[in-house]
Amino acid sequence: RRRFGTATPVARALGHFAHDWTRAAARLTSARAARTLHWGAAAFAAGVIAGIYLRGLAIEYRAGWESTFLGPGAVHAILSAMLAPASAVTGIAVPDVAAIADLRWREHNGGEAAPWIHLYVALLALVVVAPRGVLAMWQAARATALARAVPVPGREDFYVRRLLRTGCGEAASIRVTPYAVRPEPGQRDRLAALLRAAFGDAARVHFDDPVDYGGEDAWLAGLTVRPDDDDHVMLFSLSATPEDENHGALARGLAARLAGSGTTLAAILDAGAMRARLAQLLAPAGLVPLVLDLAGSDPADVARIEAVLVAGAGLEGGR
Repeated sequence: RRRFGTATPVARALGHFAHDWTRAAARLTSARAARTLHWGAAAFAAGVIAGIYLRGLAIEYRAGWESTFLGPGAVHAILSAMLAPASAVTGIAVPDVAAIADLRWREHNGGEAAPWIHLYVALLALVVVAPRGVLAMWQAARATALARAVPVPGREDFYVRRLLRTGCGEAASIRVTPYAVRPEPGQRDRLAALLRAAFGDAARVHFDDPVDYGGEDAWLAGLTVRPDDDDHVMLFSLSATPEDENHGALARGLAARLAGSGTTLAAILDAGAMRARLAQLLAPAGLVPLVLDLAGSDPADVARIEAVLVAGAGLEGGR
């Protein structure tokens, strides 16, 4: 890609895009080009046929032949072989040798051209219009299939998938099942807004009735898997202690039920309820909880801890 190296940033971006898109859409472009060429050939032949018949309404066509090397017998053999398919379709027989001889220009003034025109038009339709039309429809079907499965670079990227889904007019359907938590209307609206921001504004978000703690077996037994759901989200809360026989059983059972359905299973852990409850309990003591992930190592946590300790000690400024 060095050829884009000295261009402006916009020109380089456009150049890279054109290069990548040309490679990604090569098969689709080829199918569309072939479809257009086949339709063009069929349309050209159909135009020739229409022109012949329209011109024949006002002008008389005469049929005849001349040859330095061929006689009537040879001409009859050639025409019989060439026009055999058209003769079979139209039912118009190729004239015999004597009739062919009468059409020789140097001895006669030709003959009636209408039967010959019908034969040649039928032959043109059989060898050009019909095959090209079939090939054009096959390439059109191939182009349609390829257009739905273009190997776009970065298709595994979530942002690209969202653009493709929005561009194709496909609205995602997301099902949310709260477990051992009853989200407030505001929390539901917040989660729905986040999901639509991720999957597109047209995404449909449906909330199941909350599954009670310990009621996962009964819920799984009565579960109806909807084939139109693209994603199924399990909503958990930190306020409920995670247990293998409860949370784990629900996750395993739901994954087994969704296997082969095409629905993606995901889990969201809501820490808001636990934070709010703990903050409520600590507020009378003038404390604000600091939430850390002690299994990780975020350098910014050092500054957060210092800020909390300084505030708790009633000091101004830093140490």
